[in-house]
Amino acid sequence: GEAAAEAEGPADEDDHEEEEEEEESSALEEEERNAKLKMLAEGTAEIVEPEDPRTEMEKRMDERRKKKEEEEVRRLAALSHRERVEQLNEHLDTLSEHYDIPKAALDR
Repeated sequence: GEAAAEAEGPADEDDHEEEEEEEESSALEEEERNAKLKMLAEGTAEIVEPEDPRTEMEKRMDERRKKKEEEEVRRLAALSHRERVEQLNEHLDTLSEHYDIPKAALDR
C-alpha cells in the first residue's frame, strides 16, 4: 500500500506542475491577445499584411489574366445567345468545307 502511494506521489506533483505551466502560458497568450486588441482599438497597432510569395512576373501575369477574364465576361455579356450563334454561323460560313477533298495532281 505504501509503495503504491509513494509511486503516485511524484507523478501527481509532475502533473500539477504541468497544469500550472499550461495555465501560465494560456494567461500570457490571453494577455498578449488583449494587448493587441487594445492597440487595434486605439489605432496604434501596425497592421502587417502577409507577404505575397509570388514573384513580380507571377503578379503581373495574374493581373493580365484577371483583366482578360473581365474583358471576356463583358464581351460575352454584351451579346445574347442568339447573337453569339449567328456570329458563329457567319464565321463557319467563311471557312472552307472540312469534307472537301483537295485536288492532287498525281500524274505529271
